[in-house]
Amino acid sequence: NVAEWTTDLYSGTYYKDSPGKNPKGPANGPGAVIRGGSWVGGPKAQYSAGRGWMAVEMARWDIGFRCAVTLY
Repeated sequence: NVAEWTTDLYSGTYYKDSPGKNPKGPANGPGAVIRGGSWVGGPKAQYSAGRGWMAVEMARWDIGFRCAVTLY
């Protein structure tokens, strides 16, 4: 299990300020949002709603990404 990179940039107040439907993320931020927990984070970090960020230039072995396609 790994945490997941997203395409959204991070803002600590974005949930408070974002639109209610299909938010696209802020226009700028310190790094990309990372969602979920990974096996290296310990028991308290093992939840799917976990949210943090990391500079996009960084790489870690416990953060991955998910490929998805929309068929319509």
